[in-house]
Amino acid sequence: STTSRMACRYELEKSCGIVPTGILRPHAYTDTERFYQMVRSCNKTHHFCAKSITMPINIPTFDDVYFIHLFPFRNYDDWAESALKQSYDRGGEKECKHVKKIFFQRNCTDSQMEIDFRKYGKTDLSMYKEYIVRRMNEKKENHLILLYYHRELDGTLKFLSETYDIPKLAGSDGNRKGNRPNGTCDKIVLDKFHECFSWQ
Repeated sequence: STTSRMACRYELEKSCGIVPTGILRPHAYTDTERFYQMVRSCNKTHHFCAKSITMPINIPTFDDVYFIHLFPFRNYDDWAESALKQSYDRGGEKECKHVKKIFFQRNCTDSQMEIDFRKYGKTDLSMYKEYIVRRMNEKKENHLILLYYHRELDGTLKFLSETYDIPKLAGSDGNRKGNRPNGTCDKIVLDKFHECFSWQ
């Protein structure tokens, strides 16, 4: 979420001196190799954020580390509607036409925008958990995978902080989408999205 990304950016800069370079993204957010290098070198924080990366078996073993992997859960239909609206929020009708063109004229190509099936939380989880289970079995690492309701990030982190005695992630109580404009893309775009991807 935007809230967690911004909180992680701030945390990495404050704790590890890592100045963010990407727009609204923490350092190494989608770069597997750089991400795990950062996890090893930055030992002054307990919080890291990543997207669409895995934990391959060839990544060296982490000794004496307990990983808690958080994945936001949201009803699939609600997520798709919100993702389509986010496209509208960012670019209005122009962006809606762009997404529509991708789905209708490019044979159901992934949009690379908000309404992209690969961005749904469970899609990430299904890809990620296979690697985690393998590392637990072969490398004897300690991992916990936790799904949380997407609107309860702050409460989830507070619970984990109290349970495992780790500092809470500052900024996790923010809401950067509080005032969204009215309107969304044409429902035909959402129907086409479901036709293209929802069978997977």
